[in-house]
Formats: sequence, C-alpha cells, structure tokens
Amino acid sequence: MNKRITFKLNRETRSVEVEPSDILLDVLRDKLGAKSPKIGCERGDCGACTVLLDGKSVRTCLILAIEVDSCEITTVEGLSHAGLTPLQTTYLHVSNYEEVGHGASAGIPPEVVELLTVDMAAIGEGQMAYVHGSK
Repeated sequence: MNKRITFKLNRETRSVEVEPSDILLDVLRDKLGAKSPKIGCERGDCGACTVLLDGKSVRTCLILAIEVDSCEITTVEGLSHAGLTPLQTTYLHVSNYEEVGHGASAGIPPEVVELLTVDMAAIGEGQMAYVHGSK
C-alpha cells in the first residue's frame, strides 16, 4: 500500500509515493535524484548516507521514508546552494579530496554542520574542557 509523503529536500518541497518498507536512502537517490547520500555499509556504521533531518545528522539507511513526512532534509547538495561554503572548501582542502577520491567520508560535512549549530551554552563546562583537550 503506497503512501504519499511530502517534505522539504534542500529547501524545496517534494512529494513522493513510497511503500511502507522503503528506506529513505533509496528514495532520496532513486526517486528524487540526490547523489550525495552514498550507499555504504547499509547498517549505519560508515556515515556515507548521512543527511541533516530537521537539523540533526542521521543515517538515511536506518530510516524508513514514511518517517520523514513533513520534515526538512538537507543533503550535501543543499549545504552549498550558493556554491561551496567556507566549511566545505576547508574540508576539501584538509581531507585531500582529490587524492582520496569521491565518497570518502561523505557523511562528515553534515555532522560538522550539526556540531557547529550546537548551543554552546547548553554544553557543560566539563564537556567543553574535554573537547578543548584540557581534561
């Protein structure tokens, strides 16, 4: 039994029919043409399929498509809607993208974006000391 779901993909409202068992990764790639979420381990371990779902990084291989009805999804393509961001440019430079090859650590940029939007006031002093290497 198909169900039509509607959600925002990279700031654009999209609507698609899905089966209850359709995995979000397959819907994004096969039905909607998003290519940055990569097929990797299909267990959620590698992070190649990572996107931002309502601002939180998630592994699309672990989510059913019907779960994202009325949500907002941002892929790597959506992060660079006006060209590469300074974060993406730095990531490409630091990771030696040209030498490593495409798809290597594809999920890292969405996770970094999520980390950079964390409210630092909500993080305890002990955690910040650990992050900064003083513990």
